[in-house]
Amino acid sequence: HYAKYNMNLVQISVDKYFVENYSHFKIHPNGLIEFNAETEGGGISLPDNPVTVYEALNKSIEFSENVWQSVVGEKPFSVLVTSDLLENDQGIYKFTLDYYYEGNLVTTSLKGENFEPMNFAVEIYVKNGKIEKYRHFFRRYEKADTIVCTPQIQALDKIYEKLQDGENEIFIKDVYLSYIENGDKTDKAPVWCAEIKGTNEIVY
Repeated sequence: HYAKYNMNLVQISVDKYFVENYSHFKIHPNGLIEFNAETEGGGISLPDNPVTVYEALNKSIEFSENVWQSVVGEKPFSVLVTSDLLENDQGIYKFTLDYYYEGNLVTTSLKGENFEPMNFAVEIYVKNGKIEKYRHFFRRYEKADTIVCTPQIQALDKIYEKLQDGENEIFIKDVYLSYIENGDKTDKAPVWCAEIKGTNEIVY
């Protein structure tokens, strides 16, 4: 399927800043919002003072759902957890969420002059039960058309041709269909993505 998104979620003509209590909140015209606490121990407290990674994750997802509903309304917040879930003694966690549409992941690859590159739909940085940094790229997807995808084996052949350097062996860890979200206004067709073993590289 082609996925089509609604660009009218956040209608702002220029960047907007909101500053309160040693933190800042920025809304970008493309639908990206960013919150940063600027003092040690500052931030947005999560309910019930979560301690474990799973408690912090659940409270962080609830927070993201509330943010989503405050902007979009009652439309489903269709995301997957895409970060590793590892405990640590410092109580510091980074959680990432990504959209999915009809079972396929939406891979975010967003770059701009006024913000750090965004490689996830949502980034949540938690320290000692508080959200110190929050980034959320708003998109809502709907069906635009139906297409026939290239068979996986043909896609693999093209990926190996693209990667082949004649010297080093290339091992592909995973192959999957994904929509690529780069912030433009075109409809999105799913493409085959290959995750290269031993690296963070994704080949489309």
